[in-house]
Amino acid sequence: DPAAAPATPPNAAVDDPDADAVWAFWSRSDARNHLDGLGLDPGESWSCSQLTRERVATASDEERLVAVDDDDGIAGFALHTRTWEREADDADGDADTSAEDEPPVERHAIYGSAAWRDVAAVGALLDAVARDAADRDADHVRVFIPETVDHVSDVAANRVEVSAEPDFVMTADLTDR
Repeated sequence: DPAAAPATPPNAAVDDPDADAVWAFWSRSDARNHLDGLGLDPGESWSCSQLTRERVATASDEERLVAVDDDDGIAGFALHTRTWEREADDADGDADTSAEDEPPVERHAIYGSAAWRDVAAVGALLDAVARDAADRDADHVRVFIPETVDHVSDVAANRVEVSAEPDFVMTADLTDR
C-alpha cells in the first residue's frame, strides 16, 4: 500500500541540509552536552573549539555539512573539518621507488563534529560520511565522536571500526572564577 509507506525513508541522507535545523539538533544533542559544545577546530589540527551557529552555516554554504533525516527531522549530522595528506606507509617495506618517483600519498578526511539520534541514524550518517569522503578522494576517514559507552556502542553496532587510540577531550575553566 503506497499510502502506508513513509514519505521519507528512515534516516535518508539530506542533499542540502538546513544549517538552522542542524544547529537546533546539535544544541539539544547528547554529543554537544558531553563535549561541552566543542568540535575539532578548523584552523588548528591539534585543538578543539566551540562549534558555533556560524561555523555550521559556513560549513553548509561550503558543502561540508553531511546530514541524515527521517520523518521527525534531522536525525544526525557530521561536519567536514579538513582534508590532509601524508606520505603513505609502506606495509611491506619493499617499495620500489626511484629518486624521481613521488612517494604515494594518502588523503584523510576529518569530520570534526558529529551527533545522532539513535543507532539507525548513526549507521545512515556514517554511510553518508563515507560517500562524502569518497567524493573528496579520501583514502581514510576520521569522525570525532564523544567517548561514551552509548556513542561508541552505536558506532560499533553498525560494524564501523572505532579507533584503538582515541583522542580524549578534557575541559577546564581557566577564568579564575
